[in-house]
Amino acid sequence: MAEGSKFSGFIIGGGSGGNIVGNGFYDMGFYRKLDEGSNMSMDSVGSLQTSTCGGSVAMSLENSSVGSNNSRTGILHHNGLRLFPGANFSVGHSVLRPGRVSHAMNEDALAQTLMDPRYSTESLENYDEWTIDLRKLNMGVAFAQGAFGKLYRGTYDGEDVAIKLLEKPENDPERAQLMEQQFGQEVMMLANLKHPNIVRFIGACRKPMVWCIVTEYAKGGSVRQFLMRRQNRSVPLKLAVKQALDIAKGMEYVHGLGFIHRDLKSDNLLIFADKSIKIADFGVARIEVKTEGMTPETGTYRWMAPKPMVWCIVTEYAKGGSVRQFLMRRQNRSVPLKLAVKQALDIAKGMEYVHGLGFIHRDLKSDNLLIFADKSIKIADFGVARIEVKTEGMTPETGTYRWMAPEMIQHRPYNQKVDVYSFGIVLWELITGMLPFPNMTAVQAAFAVVNKGVRPVIPQDCLPALNEIMTRCWDANPDVRPSFSEIIRMLQSAQEDVMNTVRKARFRCCIQPMAID
Repeated sequence: MAEGSKFSGFIIGGGSGGNIVGNGFYDMGFYRKLDEGSNMSMDSVGSLQTSTCGGSVAMSLENSSVGSNNSRTGILHHNGLRLFPGANFSVGHSVLRPGRVSHAMNEDALAQTLMDPRYSTESLENYDEWTIDLRKLNMGVAFAQGAFGKLYRGTYDGEDVAIKLLEKPENDPERAQLMEQQFGQEVMMLANLKHPNIVRFIGACRKPMVWCIVTEYAKGGSVRQFLMRRQNRSVPLKLAVKQALDIAKGMEYVHGLGFIHRDLKSDNLLIFADKSIKIADFGVARIEVKTEGMTPETGTYRWMAPKPMVWCIVTEYAKGGSVRQFLMRRQNRSVPLKLAVKQALDIAKGMEYVHGLGFIHRDLKSDNLLIFADKSIKIADFGVARIEVKTEGMTPETGTYRWMAPEMIQHRPYNQKVDVYSFGIVLWELITGMLPFPNMTAVQAAFAVVNKGVRPVIPQDCLPALNEIMTRCWDANPDVRPSFSEIIRMLQSAQEDVMNTVRKARFRCCIQPMAID
């Protein structure tokens, strides 16, 4: 393609509505450059000088050229305007249109995945009213990037917004699960936080491989960027105290709701046009639990409260890995029934002992069950366990949604029977070889368990005794769930049924007549 006329950026109408004003000036709001690599300089203009000829307008912009073999080009149009005689310039499609990604971002896979209409938008569970309409979203260029996502500037329904996109890791299910929980948590918190010093939440959406959160845009950037622009000179004292007050008021509101930010730093404090500050980035925030101390899961070292000491725990090593890893290696094929019942018995015996000491594990799942050389299973990860208090109900502080009992999900009082519920889900995993609720996200599974009474589908050919154990274990009423002592007796009976079935199968095999051609 031939080289186009020289220009330095893209012109977007604004100001007086894009009208020709006196002295041959065409009033514009601003113009914007493309990415680095397009060789365009960035500038800021209030109006741009033009030449007029019979109602036509020609614009002379310097310092760069447009044109590439793979770019789509078009002419800058305005009602009532036509090309200036002899003009020959082209402008790439970076003036955004609703529901589009700028041409400058055609190779941005993350943005393209979000805006691709072939991928349906998933619901936000209890926050459907916050689901954004992608047809109203205009994606601009990314201005920040992290390990698993990017921040973009854009517009939503005509308003300047910041767009955070998070990419779901394809080959790291644990990281994907953590990010999914953080996304759901951030949406929940932002939807409930309404304060002049908290960044305003506009909406969110999710697609199979990308999560999106849209908030108001801070033209002043972050406090860290502001200080860097000042070349580390101190902020005027009057302004510093005012902005510190903004932060303190915002955090007073956050703490009043029982939340902990956990990553409060200058990068997460945004400056707006009136120089006020709003707190952002609640992706790693969590609800404070008054009854026991919490261990940090994230933060930024320069701003992180110091730890008085470091603890180390050493345990025996399980060469077989976890049950979840074992099932994944089997590519979701079910475990041989004899082995599945034997391993279920190992878990039940271990949990009978734990409950006998008055403990509750609270996070019993296939990731925390370790397989040893003799194929026996041992229970691990008691980091979230606690002693059962007989005199009062306990409210949940941790757990994993796919294995979590409904009373824990609903933050209702609970007892040792939450471990029994989790055991029922683990037994189903051993029998089927599959991840619980494989067609749902963890949050969707929790919603379905609580609000629709959904449970994993038991195979039709499942041994009746095992069917009964699972059905009773995951009953919504904790009082219906058996104790682990009773589960052991039921599994031992099932083990005898399995052995009898194997003996009969071998006997039938021995007496099977030989086929004669």
